[in-house]
Amino acid sequence: MPQNGHMNVTVAIILHGDPPEIERTISSVHSQEYALGDITILCLDDGTSPNARSTIDKLGVSAVNLPHHCSISVAKNKALNLSNDEFVFFLDDHIYLEPGGIQAAMEAFVERPELAGVCGYYRSPNPSDWNT
Repeated sequence: MPQNGHMNVTVAIILHGDPPEIERTISSVHSQEYALGDITILCLDDGTSPNARSTIDKLGVSAVNLPHHCSISVAKNKALNLSNDEFVFFLDDHIYLEPGGIQAAMEAFVERPELAGVCGYYRSPNPSDWNT
Protein backbone atom coordinates (compact mmCIF):
# COMPACT_ATOMS: atom_id res chain seq x y z
CA MET A 1 0.00 0.00 0.00
CA PRO A 2 1.37 3.46 -0.85
CA GLN A 3 3.04 5.35 1.99
CA ASN A 4 0.53 8.23 2.10
CA GLY A 5 -2.38 5.85 2.60
CA HIS A 6 -4.02 6.84 -0.67
CA MET A 7 -4.51 4.38 -3.47
CA ASN A 8 -5.25 6.65 -6.42
CA VAL A 9 -6.47 4.91 -9.56
CA THR A 10 -6.42 5.75 -13.25
CA VAL A 11 -9.19 4.13 -15.29
CA ALA A 12 -7.94 3.91 -18.87
CA ILE A 13 -10.78 3.51 -21.37
CA ILE A 14 -9.55 2.33 -24.74
CA LEU A 15 -11.71 3.59 -27.61
CA HIS A 16 -12.10 1.82 -30.90
CA GLY A 17 -14.80 1.98 -33.55
CA ASP A 18 -17.33 4.39 -32.04
CA PRO A 19 -18.81 2.52 -29.08
CA PRO A 20 -22.52 3.41 -29.03
CA GLU A 21 -22.80 3.84 -25.26
CA ILE A 22 -19.50 5.44 -24.28
CA GLU A 23 -21.38 7.94 -22.13
CA ARG A 24 -22.73 5.04 -20.05
CA THR A 25 -19.22 3.60 -19.66
CA ILE A 26 -17.85 6.94 -18.47
CA SER A 27 -20.85 7.52 -16.18
CA SER A 28 -20.26 4.13 -14.56
CA VAL A 29 -16.75 5.28 -13.61
CA HIS A 30 -17.92 8.72 -12.45
CA SER A 31 -20.53 7.12 -10.20
CA GLN A 32 -18.03 4.94 -8.31
CA GLU A 33 -17.88 5.55 -4.57
CA TYR A 34 -14.24 5.09 -3.73
CA ALA A 35 -12.92 5.86 -0.26
CA LEU A 36 -9.26 4.93 -0.71
CA GLY A 37 -8.18 7.74 -3.04
CA ASP A 38 -8.99 9.55 -6.25
CA ILE A 39 -10.08 8.20 -9.62
CA THR A 40 -8.78 9.72 -12.86
CA ILE A 41 -10.36 8.80 -16.20
CA LEU A 42 -8.18 8.71 -19.28
CA CYS A 43 -9.61 7.89 -22.71
CA LEU A 44 -7.24 6.58 -25.36
CA ASP A 45 -8.50 7.20 -28.90
CA ASP A 46 -7.05 5.41 -31.93
CA GLY A 47 -8.85 7.79 -34.29
CA THR A 48 -11.63 5.39 -35.25
CA SER A 49 -14.20 6.88 -32.88
CA PRO A 50 -15.16 10.43 -33.97
CA ASN A 51 -18.65 10.27 -32.45
CA ALA A 52 -17.35 8.90 -29.16
CA ARG A 53 -14.67 11.57 -29.10
CA SER A 54 -17.28 14.34 -29.31
CA THR A 55 -19.12 12.75 -26.35
CA ILE A 56 -15.89 12.53 -24.36
CA ASP A 57 -15.08 16.16 -25.08
CA LYS A 58 -18.61 17.15 -24.01
CA LEU A 59 -18.17 15.28 -20.70
CA GLY A 60 -14.82 17.00 -20.07
CA VAL A 61 -12.86 13.74 -19.85
CA SER A 62 -9.18 13.72 -20.80
CA ALA A 63 -8.52 12.10 -24.15
CA VAL A 64 -5.24 11.10 -25.73
CA ASN A 65 -4.72 10.79 -29.46
CA LEU A 66 -3.06 7.54 -30.50
CA PRO A 67 -1.76 6.49 -33.91
CA HIS A 68 -4.68 5.69 -36.20
CA HIS A 69 -5.95 2.14 -35.74
CA CYS A 70 -3.09 1.20 -33.39
CA SER A 71 -2.95 -2.00 -31.39
CA ILE A 72 -4.35 -2.38 -27.88
CA SER A 73 -0.79 -2.84 -26.62
CA VAL A 74 0.12 0.64 -27.87
CA ALA A 75 -2.93 2.06 -26.06
CA LYS A 76 -2.16 0.25 -22.81
CA ASN A 77 1.49 1.28 -22.83
CA LYS A 78 0.51 4.90 -23.46
CA ALA A 79 -1.89 4.79 -20.49
CA LEU A 80 0.80 3.36 -18.25
CA ASN A 81 3.23 6.07 -19.36
CA LEU A 82 0.72 8.89 -18.80
CA SER A 83 -0.72 7.80 -15.47
CA ASN A 84 0.68 9.32 -12.30
CA ASP A 85 -1.08 6.66 -10.23
CA GLU A 86 0.26 3.38 -8.93
CA PHE A 87 -2.88 1.54 -10.04
CA VAL A 88 -4.29 1.52 -13.58
CA PHE A 89 -7.52 -0.22 -14.56
CA PHE A 90 -8.06 -0.95 -18.24
CA LEU A 91 -11.67 -0.75 -19.30
CA ASP A 92 -12.97 -1.56 -22.77
CA ASP A 93 -15.19 1.12 -24.25
CA HIS A 94 -18.29 -1.09 -24.05
CA ILE A 95 -17.92 -2.25 -20.42
CA TYR A 96 -19.78 -0.66 -17.51
CA LEU A 97 -18.63 -0.86 -13.90
CA GLU A 98 -21.04 -2.00 -11.24
CA PRO A 99 -21.38 0.31 -8.23
CA GLY A 100 -18.51 -0.36 -5.83
CA GLY A 101 -16.45 -2.18 -8.45
CA ILE A 102 -13.27 -0.15 -8.04
CA GLN A 103 -13.57 -0.17 -4.24
CA ALA A 104 -13.90 -3.98 -4.22
CA ALA A 105 -10.94 -4.45 -6.55
CA MET A 106 -8.73 -2.14 -4.54
CA GLU A 107 -9.72 -3.82 -1.28
CA ALA A 108 -8.42 -7.04 -2.85
CA PHE A 109 -5.04 -5.33 -3.30
CA VAL A 110 -5.07 -4.20 0.34
CA GLU A 111 -5.84 -7.74 1.55
CA ARG A 112 -3.38 -9.39 -0.84
CA PRO A 113 -0.62 -6.93 -1.82
CA GLU A 114 1.21 -9.66 -3.72
CA LEU A 115 -1.50 -9.60 -6.40
CA ALA A 116 -0.37 -8.37 -9.80
CA GLY A 117 -3.89 -7.75 -11.09
CA VAL A 118 -7.58 -8.21 -10.52
CA CYS A 119 -9.87 -9.36 -13.29
CA GLY A 120 -13.60 -8.69 -13.36
CA TYR A 121 -16.59 -10.53 -14.71
CA TYR A 122 -18.97 -9.30 -17.33
CA ARG A 123 -21.89 -10.56 -19.35
CA SER A 124 -22.26 -9.85 -23.02
CA PRO A 125 -25.43 -9.84 -25.12
CA ASN A 126 -23.33 -11.30 -27.94
CA PRO A 127 -23.43 -15.12 -27.75
CA SER A 128 -20.14 -15.36 -29.67
CA ASP A 129 -18.31 -13.40 -26.96
CA TRP A 130 -16.05 -15.89 -25.19
CA ASN A 131 -16.06 -13.87 -21.97
CA THR A 132 -19.65 -14.68 -21.03
